[in-house]
Amino acid sequence: MSKVVFVGNVPYNMGEEQLIEAFKTVGQVVGFRLVFDRDTGKPKGYGFCEFAGTADSILNSCSVSISDKDILFKLV
Repeated sequence: MSKVVFVGNVPYNMGEEQLIEAFKTVGQVVGFRLVFDRDTGKPKGYGFCEFAGTADSILNSCSVSISDKDILFKLV
C-alpha cells in the first residue's frame, strides 16, 4: 500500500531527483511530482510524494530539513 503526501516549503532551486534522494530518509519513495507555474515554468515550492507504507509510518518519520528550511508533510 502507498500514500500520497503533500510536500511544502520546498526550496525553489532543487529538482525532483534531488528531492527524491532527500525524501528517501523518510521512507521508500514510489514517485514524486514537483508543481510548476504554467506561465513562468518556475517551481511553486511544493509537490506531491508517494511513499510505500502506511500513513502512520510515514508521518512518524517525516522530519526533513533542506537548505535550512523545514519541509512540510501532510497527508492528501
